[in-house]
Amino acid sequence: MTGILQALIGCEAQGVPYSNTYTGGAGTETMPYNLNTLIVETWGGGGGGSQGTAGPNQGGDGGSGGYTRRTYSIFAMGGKTITYAVGGAGAGGLNGVAGGTSSIASGTFTVSAQTSGGGGGGTTAAGGAGGTAANGTTNTPGNAGGYLTATPGAPIVGLAGAAYGGGGETANAPGIPGSPGLAGAVKFTYS
Repeated sequence: MTGILQALIGCEAQGVPYSNTYTGGAGTETMPYNLNTLIVETWGGGGGGSQGTAGPNQGGDGGSGGYTRRTYSIFAMGGKTITYAVGGAGAGGLNGVAGGTSSIASGTFTVSAQTSGGGGGGTTAAGGAGGTAANGTTNTPGNAGGYLTATPGAPIVGLAGAAYGGGGETANAPGIPGSPGLAGAVKFTYS
């Protein structure tokens, strides 16, 4: 979204605040010209839920991914880059799979290596743990998934109400796999 689309809508040329949110994969973010501040938020992927064991909602729910936020001064840094990777959603199953880690790292612009761990997968014996969070000025661990309660880990809410990486729910009947968690995200907000 950095290059052609911004030039067409005039964000880069006029210094208009905007954001880019990535919900899958890995890549490179290129900073715009004529803006002063960058806020980076990361959410880890949510863990998957487990299958039910003895009846409806009788397993573990997935935990939500962790969340980080940090503000950077980007005055006169147009064209510099940051690399990112987005944590995927954990699959549901007999035992849920943990969500993936979301992170940023220095490209041609130096950043703190913010990481948001994925939420743990629920099992037939316990809910999944919440994901970890490190190297932001705000670091919020994910919420644990419930056990025998059908309460997956709720996603952490970031700026402007954005929320990603919620946990998956345990199945509502024995022998049915739990639901997957939700994918994580990396969000770059410029002003």
